[in-house]
This record gives sequence, structure tokens and C-alpha cells, in this order.
Amino acid sequence: IVEQLLRERRIHEIGTGPSSGGRSHILLEVDPKGASVVGIEITERFVQGALANLKGEEEASLSTPLRSTKPAAVIQTIAGLVKHLIRKANVSQNDVASIGVAVPGLLNPRDGAVELSVPLGWKNVALRDQLEDKTGLKVHIVNNAIAATLAEHFEGQGQGMRNILFFLVHFQDVRDSHFVNMGCGIILDGRPYFGEKHTAGEIPTRINHPLARLKSSGRKLTLQALVQAGVQKDAFAVKLWDAFAADLSSVIAYGIDFLSPGRVIIGSDLPELETLVKTSLLHSVRNTTVSTKADSVEIFFSNLGSKAILRGAIIRALETISTMPMLLSPLT
Repeated sequence: IVEQLLRERRIHEIGTGPSSGGRSHILLEVDPKGASVVGIEITERFVQGALANLKGEEEASLSTPLRSTKPAAVIQTIAGLVKHLIRKANVSQNDVASIGVAVPGLLNPRDGAVELSVPLGWKNVALRDQLEDKTGLKVHIVNNAIAATLAEHFEGQGQGMRNILFFLVHFQDVRDSHFVNMGCGIILDGRPYFGEKHTAGEIPTRINHPLARLKSSGRKLTLQALVQAGVQKDAFAVKLWDAFAADLSSVIAYGIDFLSPGRVIIGSDLPELETLVKTSLLHSVRNTTVSTKADSVEIFFSNLGSKAILRGAIIRALETISTMPMLLSPLT
């Protein structure tokens, strides 16, 4: 294995260690210049990407707005972004081993197609094949919630945990302003769990958007204004965020009772979410779960912020060039 990794420039020698009586042993480490990967995150408003070395260290990053979410426009945007990243990082395209693309939606891991993406308005889009044709590089797709879960597992609040339940909650730029966008990722015994049809973690329950409750009251506030009012403990705003926390807690409680994870992690596009809902959410979860051991389940809010999904796409790309792919082998 070491000889193969040396030939492929995945590792390199960095000297010798002290002798214990025989020949000094040779020290090895991952060669960060041995390969590069690109991570891409697709959203309704923009595409962002980063080029990372073999250690996962980002060497270039870019973001570009989307004028259209039509598949052809998005694919063209990604192809252009990849070229700019390669140029910005000053690497050769031949050194880019893989592209990981995080997409909001249901994916077919066998043919790399997006079967359905409500946020993007896509149905049966052959994303992997079209991107490979455009870029000339190997492409691997991953659901955005799973990508964020991988980032939490390796770099965030899930480090060292064997069983994780991750919830991704989006408030901004949702197509239906009555409901938030929800995604879920599952780590069981240290590995992502996808289910037989790769739909594990899909949440059929729709959670009311705080702005939808606001409309029924007759008041008019932007999302950011409602967030600031909640942070400042305005009584009306606090009531709305508490109602949201109660709705979210019911979904989390079902997950705790069904899977018994060691840790629940909540990620969001609102940095203030923890401040707004944590106390109320924890109280509601404790009162909603059936399990008598629910109190032992830790509930954390992500500390990776807006980088979680993109970091997960990079991790996905790195995993695909592993000599011994263990993490996402069902998707390979």
C-alpha cells in the first residue's frame, strides 16, 4: 500500500526516525501537493466552490451568482467556476483528481442524476455526466444535507461521535415562504446511512416559516428584522421563534426516539438561530421525546456556519480518490 501511495504521490518521505537498534525507520506523511480536488455547492441564488489540496486545505475559493437555475445555466456556471479555481490556485487540470458537488435534492448514486430538486426546480437531470463532459474531470454528487453532515462528522460538532443526527434548516430564499427548507443527514456507527433507495433522512413533515406566522398576525417585518427583534427579546418576536422551536422539536424528538443518536446537530443559514431557539427547543425536545434516555442525547448547533456544505463537498471529493474508500462506498 505504501509503495502504491508513493508512486501516486499521495504520500512522501520526510526523513528518518530514531533507531531502536536496527535500521532507522522512514517517516512518511500525506503529500498535500499529491493531488487537488474541487468542492462545489449549488444553491438557488449562487454557486460557490473551493479547490483544496490532498490535506483538505483550501487553496482557492470563489462564488458566483446564478442568473438562472435551469440545468444548462448552472452546469455552464460550474464549469467556468472550476476553470477559474484551477487558474487562481495555479495548479494543472491534470492534478485535479475529483470534483464533489453538493446539491439540494434526491439523487441517484448509480447514474449521478438529480431525480428531484424542489429548490432548483429540477427533475431527472443528468448532472454528473453533463458536468464531466463540460469539465473533463471526474464528478461525484452528494446531497447537501449529507455533505454538511460529513463536514460536522470530520471537522465540526460531530467529531469523535459514532451516531449523529444532523438537521439542516434554511430560512432564506425558500420557494414557498410558508415553510422552511429542511434536510437531514444520518451517521450510524461511523458511516453515513442512506437507506435502500438512498432516501433516508427525507423529512415529510413541513415546518411553518416564522414569516408565515407573522403574516397571519397582520404585521410586516423582513426576516432579518424578525431575527433582530428576537435577539433583542421583543415579546412578539420571541413568541414566534418559540412556536418555530416547538415545531422543530417534534421532528427532532421523532429522530431521537427512532435512532437513539449520541448527538443531534442543527445547521442553518441563520447564524443567530441558536440564540433565538436553543432554550425553548431543548425544553420542548425533553417534553416531546418518548425515550426515558432522551436526556442523554446532546443537542448542538453547528459551528461551521455557511461553510459546512462546501466543506462536505470537498470531503466527498477527497474520499473518492482514497485507496481504501470506506466512508461513502455505497455512492462510489
